[in-house]
Amino acid sequence: MRINEEHLLALAGDDRELVAEVVTDFRDVSLGLVGQMKAALCEKNEDGLKVFLHQLKGSSGTLGMVTLFETCRDLELENFDSWEKQGDERCENLEVEIRESAQLALNCLVR
Repeated sequence: MRINEEHLLALAGDDRELVAEVVTDFRDVSLGLVGQMKAALCEKNEDGLKVFLHQLKGSSGTLGMVTLFETCRDLELENFDSWEKQGDERCENLEVEIRESAQLALNCLVR
């Protein structure tokens, strides 16, 4: 799991507590996005899935969560058929990456 620590700390400036709140909110909102991705899969809503994944990619990139950003970027390139076959596993893996990335970011901020 990789975080661009310099980028994250630059965002924090003198207010690491505020950025820690942003990271915590990111984690919670992102887990909700994965829930919406699961619903999109059940509804066979390819456009919805792409929108939610793109949102997750953008937010993770903004916070310097390199591994999560790269995962989302790679998943955006997958076709919908492969999502239908492996969607549950992919969503579970995204949830793990979101939690781990957020925790790593929070650890950087408390040093």
